[in-house]
Amino acid sequence: MARNFLTRSRHGTIYYFRRRVPDDLRQLIGKSFLHKSLATAHRGTATIVARSYATRTDALYESLRDMKKQKTDGLRTDYTFKIDLDSLGKPSSYTFDAQPEEQEAVNSHIKTIIESSSARRSEAPPGADAKSFDTAIAEYLKRASGKPQTKATYLSKFSHAQEFFGGKETDILKLDQTDLVRYSEHVLTTIGHVTTQSHYISVVAAFLNWHRTRSAGLGLLTTKTLIPKKDTPEGDDRDAYTLIELGQVFLNASKYRNTNPSKFWATVATAFLGCRIEELCQIYIDTDVVLDSEVNVWYLSFNAKPARGR
Repeated sequence: MARNFLTRSRHGTIYYFRRRVPDDLRQLIGKSFLHKSLATAHRGTATIVARSYATRTDALYESLRDMKKQKTDGLRTDYTFKIDLDSLGKPSSYTFDAQPEEQEAVNSHIKTIIESSSARRSEAPPGADAKSFDTAIAEYLKRASGKPQTKATYLSKFSHAQEFFGGKETDILKLDQTDLVRYSEHVLTTIGHVTTQSHYISVVAAFLNWHRTRSAGLGLLTTKTLIPKKDTPEGDDRDAYTLIELGQVFLNASKYRNTNPSKFWATVATAFLGCRIEELCQIYIDTDVVLDSEVNVWYLSFNAKPARGR
């Protein structure tokens, strides 16, 4: 039920509790909807807090209806909610009563419940099979969604994390949020570029979360506040090549002139045409590659005319 009252903020970063006010109480309350920020981007945590607000609004609506029936001048409401959480983070029991003026106490109690629940969700349930890095990596590459070429680029990130966490036999299901924080700090000191740092942290977090949710039903680890922020323009990400470095690029490309022409032309063409390889791959052979019959030279024709049939 609580999930029915969840909405996201305009930017999709924070969950809100939003519940419609019944028609018979709308005039009395003066609003069509009740809404409040849940101050979290984690859906599981938001669901727990929303459950408490759902129960409290149920009590509010019931009290208001009783007041209308009794035609009393005053209103006194007891707010009661119950959140059940067992040792695996699933329902057990919490009950708390509060008057409207005890808002601070209610919020404090909710926070205690959430923190307790989060701590429990970070532990692998009894009987969960240990999962080493080697086993986890092989399973992820085989079963996780994504292009094989993309997943192949993750291997260096997995190896980097595996080395940090202490070898092939480390049980990844025992790694928690504190471990991810330690790893992110390690990335910042061992990986030089901010974009690459972000990639290492996000890839390893996604890898751990994939196994946590499928193998043990654990809560998600978050990279919020761990991903470093870029403070430089895109153009300043890396220094331009020097003439010596450019010479090495072309010298390397020349080795493929006869054995692998595509490597040679991908380097030479983009350098002289001033376009990216992605743009070069979008040309239409039948319209954009033209032969000048007078001099017997092929050239690329870039213009505003749309390609035939496009």
